[in-house]
Amino acid sequence: MREKKERERIVRISSLLIFSILLPIFAPFSEKKTYAMRKGEIPQKDIIAEFTFEVPRKDAELLREKEEILKTLTVVLSPLVTPSIDTELIVQQFLDFDKKTRKKILDGTKKFLKEIENLVIVEEIDTIRKLKREYVILLTPEGDKFYPVDKILSIQEVKEILKRKAREIFPHNLQLSFLFEELISPFINPNYRIDFEETRRKEEKLIESIEKIKEVVYKGEIIAKAGEPLSDAQIEKLEVMEALREKSLLTKFTSLILRYILFFLIIAFSYYSIRFIFPEIYNDTKLILITLINAATFMLVSSIIIKATKNSFYIPFAFIPLFFYFVTGRNFAVFVTIILSIFCAIYSGMSLFLLIYFLSIGMSGILISKFLRRRADLIFGSFILFVISVALTFFFRAYVDYKISEKEIILSSIFSSGLSVLGSIAFLLIYEKIFGITTDFVLLELSSPDYFLLKELEKRAPGTYEHSLRISELAVVAAESIGANPLIAKVGALYHDIGKIEMPEYFIENQKDVRENPHAKLSPSLSATILLNHVKRGVELAKKYRLPESIEKIIERHHGTLVMSYFYEKAKKLNQNVDEEEFRYKGPKPEKKEEAIIMLLDGIEAAVRNLEKYNFKSISDAIDSVINHRFSDGQFDRCEITRKDIEKIKEAILPKLVHRYHIRVDYPPLIAREKIV
Repeated sequence: MREKKERERIVRISSLLIFSILLPIFAPFSEKKTYAMRKGEIPQKDIIAEFTFEVPRKDAELLREKEEILKTLTVVLSPLVTPSIDTELIVQQFLDFDKKTRKKILDGTKKFLKEIENLVIVEEIDTIRKLKREYVILLTPEGDKFYPVDKILSIQEVKEILKRKAREIFPHNLQLSFLFEELISPFINPNYRIDFEETRRKEEKLIESIEKIKEVVYKGEIIAKAGEPLSDAQIEKLEVMEALREKSLLTKFTSLILRYILFFLIIAFSYYSIRFIFPEIYNDTKLILITLINAATFMLVSSIIIKATKNSFYIPFAFIPLFFYFVTGRNFAVFVTIILSIFCAIYSGMSLFLLIYFLSIGMSGILISKFLRRRADLIFGSFILFVISVALTFFFRAYVDYKISEKEIILSSIFSSGLSVLGSIAFLLIYEKIFGITTDFVLLELSSPDYFLLKELEKRAPGTYEHSLRISELAVVAAESIGANPLIAKVGALYHDIGKIEMPEYFIENQKDVRENPHAKLSPSLSATILLNHVKRGVELAKKYRLPESIEKIIERHHGTLVMSYFYEKAKKLNQNVDEEEFRYKGPKPEKKEEAIIMLLDGIEAAVRNLEKYNFKSISDAIDSVINHRFSDGQFDRCEITRKDIEKIKEAILPKLVHRYHIRVDYPPLIAREKIV
């Protein structure tokens, strides 16, 4: 037992340490108020540059400028080496003609060559014209020159010029004109080509010339003035400064250390609060693990949402009160809500405004949870939370002049309330199935008179069923009086004797219509075995029908190691040396308050019911008798319940029992005036 407790203690402390390490890591790496980085926000004081920094142009701006500058880029043309035209060789082709004709051919050839001498002739003229540039760049020995695109000619266009020239020289002789054209035409070649390599180098040079720094902000410069709404340009400067500040190793290290110290203090406070204010939670390793896992998961999701939206209103904070209310009860749900409100406010940039918002949403969730009785009711709860979220956001927007649009208020409220309810439903189901935790939803279903096990108990063991109902009523007030879970106590009372479904006639409360007590013919030890077996069978039924672990333990421990005194005394009459241990229940003894309550009420209800006379003193004495017996027998040695708790329980149930078994006056017999039947 001691080893088990030590192991559980190590698990709790290890889990808490892991939680303490993870939580600061999850936090968005910014100490600035994220809501103050939004357009239209009004800073409360001047925001001054902490150091000199450059504001780079955004990718979209650089892309736009690149597109603009490339519109000015044109192609580069490189010169080609072309063979010169031998005019003498051309004239020799006309030796058969007279001297005058040959002279016209020679002069015409020289004029044509003179005319096209300075022309730029390229083959890829269509490629150049598609660019729709006014100029191209010519690479010449004298350097780069801009040349008009409209003066660049293709080979075909030059040949058209040649054709016109031939007709000018020989206007009346088509044969000579054609011959002249055919002789000159082969010598027409492009003298320039598109230099793609040089064009690409020019493009790269232009892109490199784009200025990538938009502005330099100098240390001490006022970025934004107090009381003036932030503009896009100011937000851009703040974001750059924040990003550079976070990149600083020293800043990172300092921020991380401070953050760990802050988180450590809050977690240490939470640890000791749980240990001393909620010992039932602290001593339940499963609940501690569930609390830490859910808190860590929630904070991770919150961090992602803050980074993605820069709007903390999207955080599904109502998940916390809804989940913990149904798993751990109201008081612990309030405690967790307060602690996680603080963490969420820190994640959101140390915002007091958001701390109040989270606390308001959290407490609203707890109040709503009180009225939710079925899982389907959570849907209605989400609508109420949506309305509350919208109202709070509008209120705080007006109060702190926070700039958020109506559309964003509606969207964030729908997202946060919807995700809170969906998360609660999903996580409650998962933890019920995997961890076997007992939620109020499960207990409420089990407490219904229509639940098949209770119907079966009522049918087969009606006396036990009535006994269980009476105890369940007392269990609620008893549990409430000492801060135990009244719903677990009530359901535990309803099922504590479920094992009596088998052989119900062997239990006194079911022997109303039995002529002879079946124990009369049995040995005391056999009768004790039958009584003992109802606990064992009850545990088997609890396992078979998957009753919550807390209810199974109540069934197993509601008799602790008590002596079955009636049969023990009967056995002693037969054998003075009989061993008392043979007539004791096998336990274990109660450990939880709810288990102790059911043990006490089981004995008290039977003792009071068997009283011959009912009055305040006799009922009070019967209660004291049972309490003293259980304590003197050491049945609560392993339980967290105290004498003070027992006194509170007695104060709570005594008026109930007095009213139930109130004394009636002896009325005179009723005499009819005439006999009817």
